[in-house]
Amino acid sequence: MWSIPADYSLTEEMLEAGFLYHGHRCPGMPLGLRAGLLALKTLGVKRSGDKQLHAILETGPAHAIACFGDGVQFATGCTFGKLNIEKIDHGKQAFTLIDKATNNAVRIVVKPEVIEKLFETKFAQERMKGVPADEVPREYADEAVRIVLSMSDEELFKVETFKYEGTFLKGTFKRHICHVCGELFFETAGRIEDGKPICRRCYAKLHNGDI
Repeated sequence: MWSIPADYSLTEEMLEAGFLYHGHRCPGMPLGLRAGLLALKTLGVKRSGDKQLHAILETGPAHAIACFGDGVQFATGCTFGKLNIEKIDHGKQAFTLIDKATNNAVRIVVKPEVIEKLFETKFAQERMKGVPADEVPREYADEAVRIVLSMSDEELFKVETFKYEGTFLKGTFKRHICHVCGELFFETAGRIEDGKPICRRCYAKLHNGDI
């Protein structure tokens, strides 16, 4: 199994594992990998095995190079399955990583000129024509990836460190069975109505979408 080197450098093994996780070759995923590794290095922390770190991803739901987010998850160990990453719709190639033990935080932003350079590649031109990423010729993808790998951290990213003053949602093991649909839900995602548990989905159906 691969591990992050002591100097937080990106290895070939990690890169290939990241592509396998992501599903196709592109420049966005390794850009996120490098951003994630730089964030770990800046904070001087290990990859998050559980919830030691928390990430705030700014890509939003729909814009180009959102593949960046998979690289961030893969490098930092902040994943949607572990509930230690959240996504906000700023439409930016940026994310914040927080060490929950100290509240030390770093925000990494991809520089505009890097994005523009990647949009000039044959890979991006094919994508803008509507060609699915996994159907773009391998040589076009590799050309774009080489750009990301050839640049220094200073060329790729803007870095800002600060103390995080927000709060984190605490997970729960408490659960209920919805009296309407019979499905199990955890208590943060529903309510008790007339003494009976009801899940968010059923409550919304019964109350015209309000919850």
